[in-house]
Amino acid sequence: MRDWIPRSGCPIGPADLDPYYRDALTFAEAGNDDFDPVTTVERGMRPMIGGWASDVFDQSNLERFSCPTDFGRRWAKRLGLDPGLRVPLDGHVTESVTTPDGGHLNRLEIRTLSGKAFMLPAGWVILAIGGIETPRLLLASRRHNPNGIGNARGLVGRYYMCHIAGSSGEARFASPSIERST
Repeated sequence: MRDWIPRSGCPIGPADLDPYYRDALTFAEAGNDDFDPVTTVERGMRPMIGGWASDVFDQSNLERFSCPTDFGRRWAKRLGLDPGLRVPLDGHVTESVTTPDGGHLNRLEIRTLSGKAFMLPAGWVILAIGGIETPRLLLASRRHNPNGIGNARGLVGRYYMCHIAGSSGEARFASPSIERST
């Protein structure tokens, strides 16, 4: 939450996500659901800067990333066992089309790189295309929704949080007993 940015902050908290971590990490082949570096890293994890403690800088965060898993190939057999489920591979959804009143998803328009186009009627649809592509598709689907699907209040994509990386400063330590790990 930032007082100077209207409607900032995340609308959900860690407790809302906790029940799903174990299954999601298994599905994504991203390790177990232990995010404490002291217990999950064999022999513990060294701090980034040994001998230095801070009340405002946390050196113990642990993130998990999925292997470069091809989910279509990895899970195709299991997904193919469900007769009510269709998983089109090698196609790109170019638009999610709602009913004219915007109340329900009607179909997905899909194109392949070779130029083939087809429609997939929608029953239940899971958009598992990531934190950037999901809002992009919802915002681009404007046929019956001038602001995009689900964006009547301008919130689609607003709470996106990325992995910030880069140099934010330089630290010089007066004490030679402080060691840096790389």
